[in-house]
Amino acid sequence: MANWQFLLSLLRPHLKWAVIGLALALCALIANVTLLAISGWFLAAMASAGLQGITMNYFTPAGIIRFLAVVRTASGYGQRLVNHNTTFLVLKTLRVSVFAALTKVPLQQFSSIGQQLSQLQDDVERLDEFYIGVLLPILLALVALPLFAWVLSLYSIMLMVVSVSALLLCGVLLPWWLSRNLKSIGTHTQAAHTQLNERLVEATRGLKELQLAGACERYWEHIDHAQHALANEQQRSQNWYARHQGLSLFVSQLTIIFVLIVMIPMVTSGAMVNVNLAMLMLLVLGGFEIVLTLPDAMLKLELTLASSERLRQLVAQPKHNEAKEIGELTSQEVYSLHALNYTYPGSSNGITDISFTIKQGEKVAIVGASGAGKSTLLALLSAQLQPSSGSLECFSRPLSSLNTHWLYQHLGMLSQQCHVFSSSIKNNLLLAKDDANEQQLWQALTQAQLKDFVATTEHQLDTLVGTGGRTLSGGEARRLHIAQQLLRDPRVLLLDEPTRGLDNRNQELVIDALMALFNTRTVITVTHESTLLNRMDQVVWLEQGRVRATGTHQQLQKHRDYVRLTSVIN
Repeated sequence: MANWQFLLSLLRPHLKWAVIGLALALCALIANVTLLAISGWFLAAMASAGLQGITMNYFTPAGIIRFLAVVRTASGYGQRLVNHNTTFLVLKTLRVSVFAALTKVPLQQFSSIGQQLSQLQDDVERLDEFYIGVLLPILLALVALPLFAWVLSLYSIMLMVVSVSALLLCGVLLPWWLSRNLKSIGTHTQAAHTQLNERLVEATRGLKELQLAGACERYWEHIDHAQHALANEQQRSQNWYARHQGLSLFVSQLTIIFVLIVMIPMVTSGAMVNVNLAMLMLLVLGGFEIVLTLPDAMLKLELTLASSERLRQLVAQPKHNEAKEIGELTSQEVYSLHALNYTYPGSSNGITDISFTIKQGEKVAIVGASGAGKSTLLALLSAQLQPSSGSLECFSRPLSSLNTHWLYQHLGMLSQQCHVFSSSIKNNLLLAKDDANEQQLWQALTQAQLKDFVATTEHQLDTLVGTGGRTLSGGEARRLHIAQQLLRDPRVLLLDEPTRGLDNRNQELVIDALMALFNTRTVITVTHESTLLNRMDQVVWLEQGRVRATGTHQQLQKHRDYVRLTSVIN
């Protein structure tokens, strides 16, 4: 029921259009079935009049037939126009709701959401079929079927019972039987499809290596095997669809025979006019259009509800710390860590018993070998991860209690993986400060040592960087992100290898710019560059997830392991 409420909540803002679309679809359906029945009566009446040599008024039924044809055409066009527009409006509401929900997700959950991005996209696209493919056919059947039964009951209760039973069999029972048989096949098909996609992606990414190793033909065999597995599952699915269609056709034809069995005695006894026999036969045959789309709706219903369950949980998830107001923070301690521990799920790696304090305006470096816990510690400080145990305070308050909107307004971070949006250099910079003027943009680019590159491009600030910044080198993309942080001017700046991908000259220039601009700000950086370490007030040396030592760069150089660590990495 909760999933239905969620789906209907998406439709509620556009209820007016949905009702108009339903009315037009119902009008088109009634006109089509009535047109078929009246045409049967008209042809039978004309034949009967001709055989008996009598005259009849054929203008009125001919006019009704033309009128119904016009109504069917106009209503059919109108319902397609309105219902597709309603679908687009529902999708707009859904996509805005999903994106708004994603912006509220804590950063520590984004890794799992990223892994399910393909599923999320499939769920949103699947709800594209909710209104037209699921809800509309069900509503049409609920409205039209009682009306159809009432019309038949005017002629014969037995005829009504036989016809409605046949419609329920074709529209409900047979689709339920088909869905039960397709359930396991659908699971296997999805698994086969996923495996084939993985094989193709791996082959595309590793094509160079496969060619160099001479393993292309062997790998193509794996792809061919995955393709055959998918084709076999699809064939099984199509076989069940064919059985369903065959049975539905058999039921409809069998129903016509039962109609004749019921109606012929009524005609021979004089209880019914003979021309009504043809009309009622075509009326019953046309009545199957009421449930024509129900099988597909029933099959899509389960998948739609499953998708809506996942999206509902995403949209309805509790908001994290949004309502809490943050007053003026005057504490001199930016960060205070006490016995901090973090362990990755299913792994023993992480950090253990970390304790130190970072004061306002202090410059702190975190060093350590690969796997020592540097990136984990930085993720904890930026609230991307939540500690397993221990205390982590920011401005003398638990970090987890701070308003996340406030936190990310005052916290800047330059990670190793810098995402560049598929837009212009200007638009990427404006993400950091949307009210920045061109002078401020150029100043940030100058300080990030990117001005010369941008100035030489044809469109300068309006230069498009391509998907993921593919037209930029790694160093240029990194300097673009440094320019973003310079524009933001956050109270606390977290840097993960800020000079990575830069040559020695640009390293010094970027470091000078960062230290000058963030002279009074708190800077925490993961680095092994001696030039940057010499500028630090404190260095935290991590080893196997623990603090080995703290002090200035000069103080720690008395440790041979520290000298070896910074020298080797440099």
